[in-house]
Amino acid sequence: MFALLAALLLPDAQAYSAGKTGSSTSGCTSCHTGGSGTTSLTLTPAKTTVAPGETVAVTLTVANTSMSYGGLDVSAGSGTLSSGSNTQKSGSEITHSGKTAMTSGSVTFNFTWTAGSAEGAVTLYAAGNAVNGNGGSSGDKPGTPISTVITVDNPCDDADSDGYTTCDNDCDDTNARINPGMSEVCDGSTDEDCDGFVDDADSGVTGTTTWYADGDLDGYGSTSTVKACVVPSGYVASGGDCNDSDENYHPSAPEACTDTVDYNCDGSIAYADADGDTFAACEECDDNNPNTYPGATEICDGLDNDCNDAVDDGAVDTSTWYEDVDGDDHGNADVTTEACFEPDGYAALSDDCNDAEGGAYPGASEIWYDGIDQDCLGGSDYDQDGDGVDSADHGGEDCFDTDPTVTDCGNADGGADGNTDGSADGGVDTAGTDGSDGVTDDNTETDDGKSGGGCSALGGSASVVGLATGLLLLGARRRRD
Repeated sequence: MFALLAALLLPDAQAYSAGKTGSSTSGCTSCHTGGSGTTSLTLTPAKTTVAPGETVAVTLTVANTSMSYGGLDVSAGSGTLSSGSNTQKSGSEITHSGKTAMTSGSVTFNFTWTAGSAEGAVTLYAAGNAVNGNGGSSGDKPGTPISTVITVDNPCDDADSDGYTTCDNDCDDTNARINPGMSEVCDGSTDEDCDGFVDDADSGVTGTTTWYADGDLDGYGSTSTVKACVVPSGYVASGGDCNDSDENYHPSAPEACTDTVDYNCDGSIAYADADGDTFAACEECDDNNPNTYPGATEICDGLDNDCNDAVDDGAVDTSTWYEDVDGDDHGNADVTTEACFEPDGYAALSDDCNDAEGGAYPGASEIWYDGIDQDCLGGSDYDQDGDGVDSADHGGEDCFDTDPTVTDCGNADGGADGNTDGSADGGVDTAGTDGSDGVTDDNTETDDGKSGGGCSALGGSASVVGLATGLLLLGARRRRD
């Protein structure tokens, strides 16, 4: 019996030598007190900026020259922690895996953290305890909880969500209409396909204009044409000149009803009415089109229907176009214009929620924690799990922003008390199996947000002391008998 009692009282048999969780932000001072010296904690990631999905080594050093052993509890705002030397995974947290002695006044624990897919700042929280191994919670010296921030940033970013990253030669990652998959279009200055050539310098340019050679310089060209973004020298925008060596012949030339020559190049002269619109050739601008005559209704067809020497002016069938500053084909419903064809800088859709951001439009992929509502669905950009509480890394209180069932930093030990008050347990636990968090506790645990002793490295156990007392009383009774 006394051998058993002695074994129970040995430091090696401590209840929490295998580590506890739930104290990474609150610390271990609620259970462990009275120790001497100063306990310092140093939390060091191998890198402070990582790519999504990247794994980084992390160390936590617990130092106190007056203590003999060390323990820890570490949690992360997001991502995944994995155990290393002297550590183990417990739930989503990292704690010590056994009795861990200090060497020259300190002990270093090793583990890793793997970033999730979301970019942004992620906080690692750490508590550490330095203990004397005397079998009780007195005489121990917890350190002040610390934290460190690791930034998750994709070096091959796709900020405009166009499917091309800066590593894919996207030469403007703020504009979804500029990337290697786009076609070069005539716009005067932009290299849409990122090949280093702009407009006419790019052999694959689209959206060119047909220009007509104007030999007599009357403003109208012959049937000789070229396609280009910018009008070449000696060319004009209008064709139809039936005699490009004489400036008196062109589609706008005046033609009297007594003329015997077709000066306006419409194929008809004098009082002839070739198109049957009741207007003589000398009274209209195109005697080959029955829909073209003075007073006709102007429509969007690229023709001068009413013969006022202007094309599509005052057309009755124009469309509404919406200003598209960011070039994502989704326009601003508050800024419109009426035109026959889509003007530069406008779009047919009016559903853009942010016309200053090319990657923001309905249907875009959301990038969390960058302050931009890419998919135009509204809500906070700092509440990825949609539970109504922003991430703790971005001014909120949610330390686990990928789990909508956890809404604050206090509910970190996996407890299931059904509330979000920061407590992991809903009442008082007696020795044995904890009915709230599934952890076997050896002491009385109240609803204080702690998990039966927190991150004790070698802290005492009330039930061990109680058992020892019971055995002593039993032995004394037997001696009396």
